[in-house]
Amino acid sequence: MTILKLKANYEVTVQAYIDYFCKKEDLEFDGWIGATIGELAYINDYLLDFNDIRLSVDLDMPVGVIIEWNDSSIEYALDNDLSDYQINLHSYFNGMRYEHLNK
Repeated sequence: MTILKLKANYEVTVQAYIDYFCKKEDLEFDGWIGATIGELAYINDYLLDFNDIRLSVDLDMPVGVIIEWNDSSIEYALDNDLSDYQINLHSYFNGMRYEHLNK
């Protein structure tokens, strides 16, 4: 397989994830930040890392979980002077919440 074919396969796969995710979440994909496919996606008013999008799809997360996590992460960071303590999506999906960090 050539590098060009490998890249084309990657881009098709990434786009399939984006299409599935946006349809499921009823969101609109607006493009890649820096035109770098598979990194930081601009979806509606959100900047989402492709790895989080992929995780959301692969784990069949309920609609809205990734947005709820994203919003709570931003709120926590702003309320805590951009705290170094952040909860990743997988942990949030499994029940970890920011109020648990303060205990």
